[in-house]
Amino acid sequence: MGCSHSKQCICNLVRQIEEAQFEKTSHHGDCDEKPTNNLNTIPFMLISNGTCDFFIGKGIFSHNEGKSLESFKTPFFRVDKFIDDRDCCVQLELLQAQTEEGTASPVIKDDDICSFLSSHSIGKFIRTGICITVDLSCYCGIECLTPVFAKYENPVPSRSCKETIKEELCGLFGTGNVTVWKAALPGAYLEATFEIFNDGSSLGNVDAVIKAQQDVIFPTLSPDTTVSREAIMPSSFTILAPPGTSGRYCITLLRCVPF
Repeated sequence: MGCSHSKQCICNLVRQIEEAQFEKTSHHGDCDEKPTNNLNTIPFMLISNGTCDFFIGKGIFSHNEGKSLESFKTPFFRVDKFIDDRDCCVQLELLQAQTEEGTASPVIKDDDICSFLSSHSIGKFIRTGICITVDLSCYCGIECLTPVFAKYENPVPSRSCKETIKEELCGLFGTGNVTVWKAALPGAYLEATFEIFNDGSSLGNVDAVIKAQQDVIFPTLSPDTTVSREAIMPSSFTILAPPGTSGRYCITLLRCVPF
């Protein structure tokens, strides 16, 4: 099924978004510009000509302290600037939707628009700094979302999975600095929930660290307390317990089965 809208329709709407978005900034810049107004981003999605499906933008970013490159894709965009004042040539910045806790939806299957949305409520958008240049005359529809303040963060890499498998692992810990779980391969697990219980009979407090895309440090657990934390792309879980201290841990993992 095709669309019959004039190509100028989308161009004009995106120009209006640009004007509203940069209304309180002193100048237009590249993707690394940091606007001064509180609401610095009007997220939107584009619908392609011909199919009338949502357009999925794709890009590459540096990951693992510059040691590797990761792919990223999203249907959410922020207008950066029009190129040389041409009618429909525009630079767009790729946005990623996340929950307030920082959880994204990295499991992407068949570019389905629903797979880009987390099972939890979306709490924010992040600016990835990844830009693409597009011809707006190639699009016949646009959907604008509520204006937000979006700050710069590294996106969660996209993962194409044939299916996802939930795994649960529980065990006991005692005195020492022990890594109780470690992923066999980097990126094998999309996300996980880690829970620790410090026994009421323990003589000391317990600390723990999750190595992940963004490392998570547990608050210190006093005896007879339980704490849980979530992590994206976890790689290991280490518990630090002083002499006379013991307890129980449980891990719920979401593993990606690739195509």
